[in-house]
Amino acid sequence: MPSNFRETTLAVWGVSYTVRTEMEGRVQTEAQLEAAHTRNVKAKLTEAYGTKKAAKAAAVRRAAKKKPTGAIWNGYRYIYHEKEGEKEARRIERRAFTAPVNRYAGMRRPLPKVTYTFPEIPESVREFYEEIPPQEIVIREKEPVMARREIRIRTCDACAKKGVEKEAAGLINIMGDEYDMCDEHGERFRGYFADLLKSTPDTAAA
Repeated sequence: MPSNFRETTLAVWGVSYTVRTEMEGRVQTEAQLEAAHTRNVKAKLTEAYGTKKAAKAAAVRRAAKKKPTGAIWNGYRYIYHEKEGEKEARRIERRAFTAPVNRYAGMRRPLPKVTYTFPEIPESVREFYEEIPPQEIVIREKEPVMARREIRIRTCDACAKKGVEKEAAGLINIMGDEYDMCDEHGERFRGYFADLLKSTPDTAAA
């Protein structure tokens, strides 16, 4: 059930005030009652703050000039303490009441509805999107693996018997047995076989 009055209790500088606004005269609706009561509360806050402001500043000045008991203060520390109190009193005198601001009022508002059909993007949210142009897909075939080719250097078998590694220059095949020979050993074995197979009277008769 709606009430025909509004009442608010305020506390300024340790003093309590009660502000009451009733529905009478020009105030006939709930909206008019809320607006009138808000104006009355603001006016009372401004008045109470301004009235007690001078008394609060005077109390700060008196406290700054009074030396604390049991403390040994030299002249410099006492003057510094008094100057700081004077600064605080002037800040109180210059201070004015301002209505509080609710910083979270905008955060409680619902988010706007986003309605659009892809791929059409509205201007209001376009800055949050990054357009990536279409790219051509390139399929790369795997290159065939080349066969390994092993290169071997043939060495002389006769030199190998002596512990010497020398590149072979030719091949001697005797009834399926193959021997790699260098130039020197090739000439030597060729002469040996030539002398061995030279025709003699005995071999010719045979």
